[in-house]
Amino acid sequence: MKTLLVLFAVVMGITHTVAAQIVKNTSIQIAILGVPPEETQRINSTYAVDESGNIRMWEIGSIRAAGLSGTELARKIEQAYKSAQIYTTPSIQIQTGQTEGQLSELVTIMGSVNRPGTVPYIKGMTLAQALAAVGGPSTFGTTKRVTVWREGKKYSLSPRTIESHKLERIFPNDVVEVDQVRAWESGGR
Repeated sequence: MKTLLVLFAVVMGITHTVAAQIVKNTSIQIAILGVPPEETQRINSTYAVDESGNIRMWEIGSIRAAGLSGTELARKIEQAYKSAQIYTTPSIQIQTGQTEGQLSELVTIMGSVNRPGTVPYIKGMTLAQALAAVGGPSTFGTTKRVTVWREGKKYSLSPRTIESHKLERIFPNDVVEVDQVRAWESGGR
């Protein structure tokens, strides 16, 4: 009987550990503390854990998330921001538990936009529609340089200067990043 109880406790412990791990094709909510309030909008969002088990974070790029607990991933992100000398004392909070069904129809839009984060994917969505869903480029954003990340590939677009790029199709799990206006450029958007 004692052996059976120990075996049951071990199995329950393993099940609990596995359940607490972040898995591929889900999404997680990430929030940052310990940075200036205007910086939180760059980080606070829902992130898609892609088929490879990675998420894409502002300025530090791709981070392996699958197989880690929320706490482990939070420490990893904090360390990446410290190592890149972007933030000195970031405190990351992660909420897990969103399912594949919630993830499969999302597009992540980040960078210099008014409301960075995820938006629901609508069949036939164009780049112009995706950008409109987050309020367009911010005061310091420009659509001269927009990067779309899709299945590990990078696509550089310029909907401000090339009209056909506005109609470029966007797909579920795409990550769209809007660049900042450079000092020598006149005007954004």
